[in-house]
Amino acid sequence: MDEQRLNIKFCLKIGKSSTESCNLIQQVYSGETLSCTCVFEWHKLFREGWETMDDNARSRRPSTMHTPKNTE
Repeated sequence: MDEQRLNIKFCLKIGKSSTESCNLIQQVYSGETLSCTCVFEWHKLFREGWETMDDNARSRRPSTMHTPKNTE
């Protein structure tokens, strides 16, 4: 997916709209494509100055471990 994000950023830099970018991404990656919604979101982020290809870190519930002792 990082490759697709990089190409979305490239499309933006050469003046493609988010719709054009989505069409190109779908044409190139056919079966393994980001959804148009994701392409639009990344296009917007890059247009606003986002530089990294990574998602924001998400806070998740810490994983827990079930042992006989703590399940009693």
